[in-house]
Amino acid sequence: MPSLHSGPSLAMSLFQLPPGRRSFLFKAGKVKVLAARDCFAPHTRNGPHRYYLDYIFGGASAGQDDGTERILMACGCNPATATRHGSDKTVSKLVNVARQWGYTRLLMANVFSYCDKNPANLKAPGLVLWDRHTDRFLKTMVANAQAFLCCWGAPAVDLNANRCAEIEAMLRATRKPLFCLGYLQSADIPKHPRRLKYPAAQVPF
Repeated sequence: MPSLHSGPSLAMSLFQLPPGRRSFLFKAGKVKVLAARDCFAPHTRNGPHRYYLDYIFGGASAGQDDGTERILMACGCNPATATRHGSDKTVSKLVNVARQWGYTRLLMANVFSYCDKNPANLKAPGLVLWDRHTDRFLKTMVANAQAFLCCWGAPAVDLNANRCAEIEAMLRATRKPLFCLGYLQSADIPKHPRRLKYPAAQVPF
């Protein structure tokens, strides 16, 4: 488990290629991941938090031959079960989206860093849904990504609409490309990838 860093050392530890490249295949789409990393914090009282997830699948997998790294940051509601050792359904879909859109690396961020497969559980009283480390890692990912995919869905807005608005404002302030997978009906809320159908539309957000 990587330690929590700050300042320049955080950016260096997050964006240098990890030693000992290894590969595995996602079940969905058979995307070959060349390297992966994550950072968890096992809060004793507040449950586990995942601050970032990073999958490098490279130019060959993305159909690119020039060796240029293209980083997409996706921002969902909260982490479920994906780790550096393997993915879950949501992240597998987002890796396939990134690959389809021509990116070679996916940074998985979330509005909330608290880990739970069911976002409804995040409504329990007393839970710490994010902490100071959440935003430290978010800012580093934002600074290094070339484009953003917003996909937090209605559950995130139901949990804390102000937090979603703050994250959206942070992304827009970069003036980098901002996309979603479509909008929920009668709302300007970006869709969650749970019902994603391929090929995924690259909808401006």
